[in-house]
Amino acid sequence: MQRSKIIHYNIFRYDELKAAGMLPGLLANIKFPALMGFLWDIKRRFSYLDRTGSVEMPFQTKIIYPIPEMGTFNKTLDQVADERAAEIWRAANGRIIDVFWSGGVDSTLALAALLKNAPARKKDQLRVRYRRIGDMPSFDEYPLFWETFIDGKVAHQEVPPAQFSDGILFDTQAVSITGELGDIIFRSLSEWRRGKKFGFPPGKFDLSFPAEECVDAVVKSLSYDKMTALSLQDQLSSVYSKCPYDVKSAGQMLWWLLFTMRWTSILGRLTLSLDAVPFKNDVYSFYESDDFQRWAIKAHFEDPEGYYVQSADPHGYKREAKKYIFDFTQDPDYYDSKGKYNSMSIPHTHDLFVLEDGTYLSFDQDHSFDGFEYLINV
Repeated sequence: MQRSKIIHYNIFRYDELKAAGMLPGLLANIKFPALMGFLWDIKRRFSYLDRTGSVEMPFQTKIIYPIPEMGTFNKTLDQVADERAAEIWRAANGRIIDVFWSGGVDSTLALAALLKNAPARKKDQLRVRYRRIGDMPSFDEYPLFWETFIDGKVAHQEVPPAQFSDGILFDTQAVSITGELGDIIFRSLSEWRRGKKFGFPPGKFDLSFPAEECVDAVVKSLSYDKMTALSLQDQLSSVYSKCPYDVKSAGQMLWWLLFTMRWTSILGRLTLSLDAVPFKNDVYSFYESDDFQRWAIKAHFEDPEGYYVQSADPHGYKREAKKYIFDFTQDPDYYDSKGKYNSMSIPHTHDLFVLEDGTYLSFDQDHSFDGFEYLINV
């Protein structure tokens, strides 16, 4: 029998489920590669798929979002964003474009680009979707943008809490756009904070802390045995060998790992992680383009000092993205002072596998595990 391949998975409760005897059959005994264990120790989840093809997983996988070749790429962020917005308008072909807007930097850039590049007399096809976290509507994160460009100018609709928690988010007749992947493209503060977790020197983690010393420090702090440490080093070397640039610093090391390992799981966490949401051909991240990937790689490795120093400073948070927004809004306050606010608040997702044919295999007790074990490499 030909094995169906896994294109996305989430395992948030592996230790808990294993101890409780809830893992199906062979999964309870498989050993994840050392690199996946390393990432588990940093983030406490298994949801990584290696886009470089360097790390053999204990089950069959298929990469549906490959890393593009760099070629002679020389586009600016403005060019990449404008071209992506124009591409989305063409793909919509007269349908409604739903933009899931939180007021944060990633979704605001996406919305600004779509407004800026809207064809003549087509803005009535744009609809802004927003939600509330507690009593706060998401547009309170950026009220000036709401008042100036949305309220009374384009259609908008609140997403009821029940729709969000149940995964019934997307209008099947519309093209839906999210700001997912922005944290990877623009390098949020998460890797920097994780560096501090392992005792890296404050203010030196990004540039002056060599990648090799970063690995040694993490291995030491997690008390890995010699065999695991050697296996981890081999797997990291293999992943880094696929990078078009030399991976020199701790910041570049962690970014390349997130870029290669987390891309698929971030794209899938809303569109593939809930049983209520089947495969969607018309749900996209604004940032899931080859040129956004190329721009991010070039920014991280060709101008690391400017990029990393700005990103490690909360006031420099996603500075390049905020510059695009500023050019559209002429709002200096958002450009100068907008920092990180957790406006995403992902709904509950099952511990599950998603297969290339659309089948879901969930760890929850009310789901069947029939046919699961043939997925495992034994």
